[in-house]
Amino acid sequence: MAAIDATQFPTYGQKFRITGRIESSTTRNPITGGLTGVASSISKDGAAFAATATTATEIGATGYFVLDLSVAEMTATSIIVKISATNANSVEFYEEIRTVNLSEGVGHWKDQTVVRLEQAFVLLSAFFTNQHSLTLNSESVLGRDNTTVMATGSVSGLTNSGSTVTRSKMS
Repeated sequence: MAAIDATQFPTYGQKFRITGRIESSTTRNPITGGLTGVASSISKDGAAFAATATTATEIGATGYFVLDLSVAEMTATSIIVKISATNANSVEFYEEIRTVNLSEGVGHWKDQTVVRLEQAFVLLSAFFTNQHSLTLNSESVLGRDNTTVMATGSVSGLTNSGSTVTRSKMS
């Protein structure tokens, strides 16, 4: 039942788990005894609502539910999810989600996709604390052993005045 590969925060292009409850409009307490006619829909970046790939699953007969959104459903910047039930006096649940895009496109300082926040921290740490190899056309970030190349990129705006080389940008 658990989506072990879902992220704990809404990330663009990563599975994400939503939890919530369907409440009674009269008491504002969760509807217990079993939800009926559960329906889940999603709107991505303001598009029309469409059914989700999976339906919200009630946890026992408590009125609480989980809904796992797929990778495809998380490919938007702004997402609205609605979950409803046909029980009498049930109030529709909705959640607005703003995704974070951790990917780096081609031409950035490290030509690879970051899919986990931990990877970004490791690469940034390597970039700031390890050795750099700089030539007139490229720059490399070396690992702790000073030989393993962690990232490479082309360098623009280099000037050479005597023995000092300065750079304006690495892409």
